[in-house]
Amino acid sequence: MDLNQQMLNLHKHMIRFISINSIIFILVITSDRLYGVFLSSSYSIIFLCILASICIFGIYNFKNRTRIGYTLAPTLLTFIGGFFAISGILSFLLGNTIDILQGGLLILLAFTTLKRLKTIKSETFKSWYYLDGLQLNPGTLNEDEVLASCPTCLSLLAVIPSRLTPDDNCPNCGHNLVNYSIDTNEEE
Repeated sequence: MDLNQQMLNLHKHMIRFISINSIIFILVITSDRLYGVFLSSSYSIIFLCILASICIFGIYNFKNRTRIGYTLAPTLLTFIGGFFAISGILSFLLGNTIDILQGGLLILLAFTTLKRLKTIKSETFKSWYYLDGLQLNPGTLNEDEVLASCPTCLSLLAVIPSRLTPDDNCPNCGHNLVNYSIDTNEEE
């Protein structure tokens, strides 16, 4: 499987993940146990519709790889992850067994949601997201070049491995691309 296909699969996974989290987010908001009083007025229903519209707009644009989609996806994940964490803590405070279990699950969901931020914000994913898939096809590289990522900032780079030296730096972050370690305990 080539790099472009792997990134496309990751993108599809992120779309599904954000979609499912958005649905759970809406379900938790409409839950009687935590926020039932909040949804008793027409203003709260309008607010819920606005939140659902923002989620749908963000998912749609992220799916179509637009600039605003790339901005909205991490924003949605941060907001929803924070909401899950706060809801989980509130569930713990209610005190009975079901609420403690629900609180634990919401906190676990908050951690997994916030963990996905690292994936979306990685330079490799960002480079793929903004580039046309054909530009990442290894068939478009020169004969000796391979695709590699910077160990520091994860920028996607075309390099010739045999020509890399410890003095080569990433054009994006300026850190070394190669770390050589000399083992002085080798037997001759």
